[in-house]
Amino acid sequence: MAFAAFIRGKWKIESTTPGGDTGTGTATIDDGTWFIDWSGQGMWSGTWSLQGDRLALRVPERASSPDELADAAATNVPAIVSGPVDLFLPWQPPGHSGTGDGQKLEVAYDKNGGVLRVRHLEVSGSMTIHNCTRLT
Repeated sequence: MAFAAFIRGKWKIESTTPGGDTGTGTATIDDGTWFIDWSGQGMWSGTWSLQGDRLALRVPERASSPDELADAAATNVPAIVSGPVDLFLPWQPPGHSGTGDGQKLEVAYDKNGGVLRVRHLEVSGSMTIHNCTRLT
């Protein structure tokens, strides 16, 4: 299925930071926009587009300022998603000018369970994990 059709819908999100803090929320993804209602933290929103193999995002640079958006991007994103997915994608975090510092996203999808796992891997070994379960 096309990438946009794959990510469109509602997802339950559980995020774990390197320090072990966990946040939960519900994401709603539509054509070019996304919203996350974080439990106890309010609503975040932004935009996304797939330009060739580059997923361009506008996301909050800091959790403390969810209305201040910055550019972020993943490259080598497939245009078609079929079956299980297991990818390492170069990552440009919000506020960075490119993917040159070696940060990556490990993306795995289990079609049968409807779970998308995104692990943000920093060069230092620090890792943030986002488990996303399809609701619709």
